[in-house]
Amino acid sequence: MIYDRIDQALRYKGLDPNLDMALERLAEGGFDQLVAGRHDCQGDQVFFFLQDNQLALESSPIFEYHKRYADLHVILEGSEKISYSSEEALDPTFKEEGDIGFTVVEDRVDFILNGHHFLLCFPQELHQPNQFMGQGQEVKKLVFKILMK
Repeated sequence: MIYDRIDQALRYKGLDPNLDMALERLAEGGFDQLVAGRHDCQGDQVFFFLQDNQLALESSPIFEYHKRYADLHVILEGSEKISYSSEEALDPTFKEEGDIGFTVVEDRVDFILNGHHFLLCFPQELHQPNQFMGQGQEVKKLVFKILMK
């Protein structure tokens, strides 16, 4: 997991070629010109969703994780809390087709995203996005999906 300022994102280049592509696209900007939905950078290797999300008002112990893709979360408008857990992901019902599983966690660390920071969750890392921060119930955000090699 990496939590840092958006203006520092390119310092993480070199970890993975697909991650490099996502970081370069993030640095390019211009997202305010796009409509909500999926936008491809390189097919299913690197793409992102531009989303207008309703935030959850209450915390939940249910976290998500992925086996093949990393998630890069970036807030464009509003504020969002994303929680992270280093617990082991255990989900016998993991859905390979959507590359998503869910598990219940006890320990968590919260991160605030507000337009200046990003949060990168690598495969197998448990995270819970879309949590209310008390500054509006909606956010405009990017979620890059990065196939890790």
